[in-house]
Amino acid sequence: MALRLMARGWRLVSDDQVHLWRCGESLYATAPRQILGQIEARGLGIVSAAPLHVARVASVVDCVQQATERMPEADRIDLCGLSVPRLTLDIRPQSAVETLIRSIVGLEP
Repeated sequence: MALRLMARGWRLVSDDQVHLWRCGESLYATAPRQILGQIEARGLGIVSAAPLHVARVASVVDCVQQATERMPEADRIDLCGLSVPRLTLDIRPQSAVETLIRSIVGLEP
């Protein structure tokens, strides 16, 4: 999923792990130093990518390989004392990238 988003111009913060911290009412993420600018590509191994060093966290997306509800109920997760929107997304369909982008930019719940 991350590689498909990066092919569309999105930037990588981190693959598999992030450091999170709260500043006021905002949540931020960065990659651990050991994996900064690296992503594991299935079948290719570890590849380099230009990282986005710090990103404000607006939502959490759980990428799964199983059927999910078409219109799931709104869900939230508590991170560092902040309630953050949470989406579970089946990444198998070709439309998964478009679904994720629409969800992130607020065009779909």
